[in-house]
Amino acid sequence: MLIKKNIQTKYQNSQYCVQLILKHLNLREKLYKKLLISKVLENKEIKDPTYLRLREIYNKKNISFKDKNFVMKMYSKFEINLTLKKKYINFKKKTDTNTYYISYFILGHLIRKIKLLNTIQKLNFHLKLNDLINIDFPKSFTYKEKFLIINSLKYEFKTIKKFYG
Repeated sequence: MLIKKNIQTKYQNSQYCVQLILKHLNLREKLYKKLLISKVLENKEIKDPTYLRLREIYNKKNISFKDKNFVMKMYSKFEINLTLKKKYINFKKKTDTNTYYISYFILGHLIRKIKLLNTIQKLNFHLKLNDLINIDFPKSFTYKEKFLIINSLKYEFKTIKKFYG
């Protein structure tokens, strides 16, 4: 499958023609429908420092310069490694365990909100992000998780249609 190959090569030298983009959109629509009918759980307590920091920034009305810097560093980590780790000290990984999957979607929301990247960079991030959830689809979500994932998919649909009609 093309998505798995791209993830393995960290999207280096990936090229998409119009037919592949249309096929990609069909896969995303299936994921979107699957998401709509998935189970909704009650909120769960998560003790993941990366997730907690991103969630704290997400819940703020105004994002400070320090928070924007943190978001951009996490964005860079994701773009390079396609993963974020649970714990960082001075932006060097402290654990090899990946962060809770919803951290990526919070990061995606924050990237759209702070407007430091152009539309292509944001789309590229969301394509990678949604590929990851497509490969490793959780069985159930909390309402907030479902909301964030659906918003990420909608952003991807809207942006692709803006470029490709």
